[in-house]
Amino acid sequence: MKKIKNYSGIHLWLFKNYGKANQCQASLLGLVCKGVSKKFEWAKLKGKKYKYKRENFIQLCISCHKNYDYTLEWRKNLSNTHKGILNTKARLNPQIVKQIRELKNKIHSKEILKKFNLDYSHLSKIWKVKIWKEVI
Repeated sequence: MKKIKNYSGIHLWLFKNYGKANQCQASLLGLVCKGVSKKFEWAKLKGKKYKYKRENFIQLCISCHKNYDYTLEWRKNLSNTHKGILNTKARLNPQIVKQIRELKNKIHSKEILKKFNLDYSHLSKIWKVKIWKEVI
């Protein structure tokens, strides 16, 4: 059995060995598919590990895949991920965020974007205090 190197590797293996997902098997999970999505994906079954075993995966339409994976528990875990000051890999730090906020009405936003290598949506979230809330 091959060792899985990454998420993409297992999905590539599924595609090469079993083809592109082409149906929604939501009914096997007790879900009701609305049949609106025409795109399908391989989904890992809950409680199964990422192994090179076909029985660990099922074909689902995108809508059912999201409903299956994005549970309340998943959302709760996502909200607990390290953000802002707690993120050790963040490109910004509190001093830079303060500096960005201070420059808001002093220089053009394009200059700020360039100086700090940001995209506009990120800059907007900093200014509106949607991110880095702990830095004032």
